[in-house]
Amino acid sequence: MIATVLTDGCWLKSFGRARGTYYTLSNKDKPDDLLSLLSNSEHNEPNSEHNKTLSLMEIAASVRDKKRVSPELMQATILKLCLNEYLLLKTLAELVERSPDTIRTHYVTPMLKKGLLELKYPEQPNHPQQGYKAVGSPR
Repeated sequence: MIATVLTDGCWLKSFGRARGTYYTLSNKDKPDDLLSLLSNSEHNEPNSEHNKTLSLMEIAASVRDKKRVSPELMQATILKLCLNEYLLLKTLAELVERSPDTIRTHYVTPMLKKGLLELKYPEQPNHPQQGYKAVGSPR
């Protein structure tokens, strides 16, 4: 998290805990140091989790920003999201801003039956870390 980089570099002071945390500037004298801290952040690495999340957010934007979309568009979006890795139902629901029950009932279960998605744990359909991936995707 950028806040961690900034607090470790003594740029920000944090107050409070958890959701109540807020930050204030502690040192404004060295803007060049701040830029070098940010540019060296692990979030700037091409394969970082942050960059993966951003690309998934971009894929999901077409359905996330609309209240109603066609089932075909939602299925195509889910397939794109699940193309390179197994995603949890919760993650899919958050990306498209729909409830997990809606995603499971109207999209994931029918897509599994049609053979469009595969389970991460096929021998345990109710596995707590069950993930879904597009069939034919690289492993």
